[in-house]
Amino acid sequence: MKLNPTVFAYIFGIILTETASQFCVKQYYDNQNKWPLFLIAWLLYALVLFFLYKSYSYTNFALTNALWDS
Repeated sequence: MKLNPTVFAYIFGIILTETASQFCVKQYYDNQNKWPLFLIAWLLYALVLFFLYKSYSYTNFALTNALWDS
């Protein structure tokens, strides 16, 4: 099965934005007075959902999940 290279770009976007979101949440947790970090984390995770939604145009749920988790 040959995959469209676009799906890998979306998966890479998911990985980057999820990592950045988790970093912001951790920084917020460590520094409770920096509430903009929490907002940035929410916005980044919205991008994760967008990339995930777009990736379904190129592959199915199981394959997207396998690529994302690996």
